[in-house]
Amino acid sequence: MSNLENLTNKILNDCKAEAKRIVDEASAQAKDIAKRYDAEAEAEKTAILENARAEAARAAERLTLGKRLELRDRQLKAKREAIDTVFKKALDELNGMAEPAYWKYLSARMLDADAGDGVIIIPAKYKIDAAKINAFLTEKRKPAGVRIYAGKREIDGGFVLIKDGVEYNQTFEALINYRRAELEGEIVKTLF
Repeated sequence: MSNLENLTNKILNDCKAEAKRIVDEASAQAKDIAKRYDAEAEAEKTAILENARAEAARAAERLTLGKRLELRDRQLKAKREAIDTVFKKALDELNGMAEPAYWKYLSARMLDADAGDGVIIIPAKYKIDAAKINAFLTEKRKPAGVRIYAGKREIDGGFVLIKDGVEYNQTFEALINYRRAELEGEIVKTLF
């Protein structure tokens, strides 16, 4: 029985050795797989962190850009308000012109306008009548037959001339609005 025992022991030892080899091989493969997964996980973690950093940088830039745009919009609004204030003040001053200054303005414009036999609308606050305008035009050798508008149409400053069915709006508000774009550049240079 010794041979049988030796044979059995040899088979058992061979089986144990084979089992150990299989376990060692499996263990080595498990370690390789674990290392590979660890490396892949580390690479994925690094990629996720890099993406997160890049996204954070983009978000910060968007936020910064948004704040810059908001600041620019506020500055533009403030400038627009300042410009509007200048135009309003200019219009208020023109509309508040004393009668002698208004007469000087109106008479000069009547010469340029070739008023002839037109109808003129002037602010009610000025006591200038058609006779004064016509006398001035006659003195300057211009055709004179201007009439003051008799209807209920009030203007604040400047005048409106109606001649040959055409209305020439020379109110200060209309003149400022007409030249606003041109004047804004000068105001910007002066204020800012």
